[in-house]
Amino acid sequence: MIRTDIRETIGQYLSGLMDAELTHFLGRKPYERLKGDVNHRNGSYECNFTLKGISEVDLQIPGDRKVTLKPMSFRAVNDTKKLFARIYA
Repeated sequence: MIRTDIRETIGQYLSGLMDAELTHFLGRKPYERLKGDVNHRNGSYECNFTLKGISEVDLQIPGDRKVTLKPMSFRAVNDTKKLFARIYA
């Protein structure tokens, strides 16, 4: 079904965006280490939100060990919600 594909695509896109943001924040790719730096990736957690007209979208929110990153991508998630609310209203 098309909505399922859209839902998965949006979830993957936003999850990837937040992962790229963490990569930029830490200054290195996954599994790379810098000598003396103690802040590393620390897994991810699942988050769901509902887009009107599409249904629930699943995200994987990455985190860092020191919990210092507050993803700016959450703003993108909220903007996406508003955009789809206007499109499918």
